[in-house]
Amino acid sequence: AYDNNDYFNNYYIGKTQVLPSKGTVKLLTIPVWFNDSDLFFTKAQQAQMLEDVEYTVKGNRPDSELKSVKQYYEAQSYGALTMDITVSDAFYCSPTSYEDYTDNIEEKLTNVYDLGTSAISWYFESHTNESLEDYDLNGDGYLDGLLLYYGANWYGASGDKNRSIAFEVNNNDNHTYSFNTMAFCPLGGLYGLDKKDPAEQLKVDDLSVRYRWWFDESARTMIHEVGHMFGNVDLYEDQFSTER
Repeated sequence: AYDNNDYFNNYYIGKTQVLPSKGTVKLLTIPVWFNDSDLFFTKAQQAQMLEDVEYTVKGNRPDSELKSVKQYYEAQSYGALTMDITVSDAFYCSPTSYEDYTDNIEEKLTNVYDLGTSAISWYFESHTNESLEDYDLNGDGYLDGLLLYYGANWYGASGDKNRSIAFEVNNNDNHTYSFNTMAFCPLGGLYGLDKKDPAEQLKVDDLSVRYRWWFDESARTMIHEVGHMFGNVDLYEDQFSTER
C-alpha cells in the first residue's frame, strides 16, 4: 500500500525545488527541433505545431475537451493559483538527435538537463526584450519552470524501460543548470503518436484534422508532468501502472 512513508521518501518531496500552489506561477514553453526531427514531422508543420502547443498549455478550451494546462491547474486550485505561461514563437533548433536522451541512463539524462539550459539561453538571446529574471518569481536566480516539447514521438530507442515518452526533472543539489524544474514531452503526444511505427512517422498536411480525436485530449501528458513540478508523485490506477 502507498502510505505517508512513501510520500515523504519520494524524490519530488522535500528534496527538490517545486512550484508554489498559490499565487502566480510563470512558466516558459519551448518546442525543440532535433537534427533528425524530420523523421517524424516536416518543417512545414512547425507553424501548426506552435499553435497547437499554445492551445494545449494555455488555450481556453471548451468543456467538450480536456482542459489546457493553465485551465486545469487554475481550476484545481479553486482560484488560488494563476498560471502565466509563455510559449516561444519559434522552435529551438538543437544540433542533437532525439536518440541522445533518456531518463534511465545517467549520461543521456545529463543531456536532458543540458538541452533545457541551451534552450533557455537561446530563448533569451532571441528575445532580448525578455530576461530570465522575468521567469524567476522567487528570486533565486533560476528560471522557475520550463516546459520542453521535443520534436519526436518518443525519446531514445523507444522511451525508457517502462516505454514512457515523457518525464520531469529538477535541478541538482549544486544547481548546475539554469532552471529549477522542467517537463520533457513529445510533440507527437499532441496527436496520439507515441510508438515506433512507420505509419505514425508523419508526413501529413494537417495534423490537427487527422488526429482531432486525440488532440482534444492532448494536454493530459503535460498536465501530468506539470503535476510533478508542483511536487505530486506518480500514482496510477490502471493496468499500465509501472513499478514506480
